[in-house]
Amino acid sequence: MFSKQHFEKIAKLIKNSKSESKQGFISELVNLFALDNAKFKPDKFYKASGLTMEDMNIHIERLKAQCMSVPAPIFLKL
Repeated sequence: MFSKQHFEKIAKLIKNSKSESKQGFISELVNLFALDNAKFKPDKFYKASGLTMEDMNIHIERLKAQCMSVPAPIFLKL
């Protein structure tokens, strides 16, 4: 199981990262950590990583737009 110290070190690495896909990477980590530890608090992790909820909302909207641009399989079309 991950500990608080693990979360803090990873958040610090992300905060100092120059990656363009920071939000996506953080979302994946949050999912992993939440599965590993029921007491994990995503909002604190986002904050420690230097992200705002606005940053995450922008990321979510981009993902939605990508999903909408993929054509549905023919058997799903009505």
